[in-house]
Amino acid sequence: MLQSERWTGTGSGAARGVLLAGLTAAALAVFLGLFVGLGVLQIVRDQAAADAHAGGSAAQPSTQPDANLADEPATDQTRPTQMAPASRPANAPTVQNTPALLDAPAAEPPPAPVAPAAAVRQASASLLGVDDHSRGGWVGRYGKRGYSVAMAGSTPRLPPGVELTTDRGQLYIWSPVTTDPRGLSVPETPSRLSAGQWFAWDHFSLDLDLRRGTRQDYQVALYLMDWESDARVQQLEVADAESGAVLLSRTDEHFRSGRYVILRLSGHVILRFTRTGGANCTLSGVFLDDPPPAAH
Repeated sequence: MLQSERWTGTGSGAARGVLLAGLTAAALAVFLGLFVGLGVLQIVRDQAAADAHAGGSAAQPSTQPDANLADEPATDQTRPTQMAPASRPANAPTVQNTPALLDAPAAEPPPAPVAPAAAVRQASASLLGVDDHSRGGWVGRYGKRGYSVAMAGSTPRLPPGVELTTDRGQLYIWSPVTTDPRGLSVPETPSRLSAGQWFAWDHFSLDLDLRRGTRQDYQVALYLMDWESDARVQQLEVADAESGAVLLSRTDEHFRSGRYVILRLSGHVILRFTRTGGANCTLSGVFLDDPPPAAH
């Protein structure tokens, strides 16, 4: 009995020893695992810190001189660094940068060109001819540049810049509508004829200023008509409006059938009509055209 109990006690002690050894081994394993885990965590943290430091160093330019550039001369630190030009496409246009001129005085604008003085058109007058055959049919023959006719309600049509005024001449209408071929054609309806006049008992005049016209001179035809008789006799004088000098003088009579006195005029002139016989002095129309070419 005693021996049996001894073996039992011995077996219990062995079991306890085995259990204790297992616990010790387990605790040691846990400790070693914890130690290894802490070591790995520390390595990871050190590596992350090293990567962050390396990235910051790459982002900032180094202030240390490069050993390979030791033989190059030192440069002024205040001079801006010249950057290499970026590559551009082959077809891109070349842009040249022109440096601005600092403190350069502004260029003065060139003086405005001086317009040449307009040539003064001297007054002149000459007789081109007399037409006793056309009678009142002036449309298409005379007045292609402009006209003024002695008709009630008629408005003069003159070339641009030409001025025509009457002094002392009164309008009188012999016949507002007539079939007599001596009557002048109405501008708006050339088939209709009308007989009228500007007149004065002694004299009247026309002031004709051609200086601002589009031409240097004009052909001016004056239509005379002695409607009631053949007794009128009158003198025509063309004078320089500035000096008063007479440029042309002529006498007209026997113009019962109608007469165009055709002149070549330029400048500023006065046309004076003076009665020398008959009831009064008269004028029925003024017609402007381009003059014929001057004879050489």
